[in-house]
Amino acid sequence: MALKAEARKEPMKEKTPRGDWAEVLRRTLDFDVWACVRNGGRRRVMAYVMAYA
Repeated sequence: MALKAEARKEPMKEKTPRGDWAEVLRRTLDFDVWACVRNGGRRRVMAYVMAYA
């Protein structure tokens, strides 16, 4: 069993940094989530909701 574990070892892959969801939407859908549709101003973050698991 130890031989199988050693044979499956692969070098760790580097994780790519994830972009924020607003940037992903802007690049993929050409949609700026921070632009206000009412007055054309910029929105801002008022709070973050974090789940505890």
